[in-house]
Amino acid sequence: MTKRREFLKNMVAGAALAGSVPMTFALDSRPAGSAPETTLYLIPNTHDVVSGWLTDFQVERNTSLNNYLDHLDRVRDDPNYKFAFSEVPNLLSLIQFAPERLGELKQRIAEGRVELCNACFLESTISLSGGETLVQLIVQGLRWYEQVLKIRPRYAWMIDIVGAHQQLPQFVAGCGLDAVFFTRHNPASKNVFWWVAPDGTRALAICNSPIYIDFPELFTTKEPLTSAYFETWPSRLP
Repeated sequence: MTKRREFLKNMVAGAALAGSVPMTFALDSRPAGSAPETTLYLIPNTHDVVSGWLTDFQVERNTSLNNYLDHLDRVRDDPNYKFAFSEVPNLLSLIQFAPERLGELKQRIAEGRVELCNACFLESTISLSGGETLVQLIVQGLRWYEQVLKIRPRYAWMIDIVGAHQQLPQFVAGCGLDAVFFTRHNPASKNVFWWVAPDGTRALAICNSPIYIDFPELFTTKEPLTSAYFETWPSRLP
């Protein structure tokens, strides 16, 4: 936990050192100044598994919950901080082991400072699941969120999959979701596109990277990042 707090502090210090570098880039080949600008918002999200991958279930569950509580602490302490929360099992852990924080979480959701980003019950291995299973992931996830927290998440949040089901757009659209987010093996030449299922149903798809992560330095650096590093971002964006 201490290392995560130090990393967040270093990230803030790096931004200050760089003169509060704005995350705004020109995303085409025209000279800077004449190109339309796109503002990039970096929203933190703790992505853990909930079945004990490479460790036992208790360790994984505790690590995930502590990560989310760290994020919630930061929202409390920093008026500019927001984050995305994914997967019902992580919320169940919070309800079971930190029930005194549930009211705080609901408050932050109402304020728009925490978003429950995943309508699915959990982040499944999409390439190994059948159609009925995937539909149930969305249906049961939406049912839980609506009954327990009185909200309806907007997205299918599949940020760590190695393959996808061809009917996924049909399931996403049929359940009334706004879009599907995923990574790896993007079949299109764009990061945002209409994904069409075999039956013709389409869903908005956002693929942030052809791999898992574009800027690994954000997670491995031991020193504050400088303006020189951020200036390389436009050329590295997919």
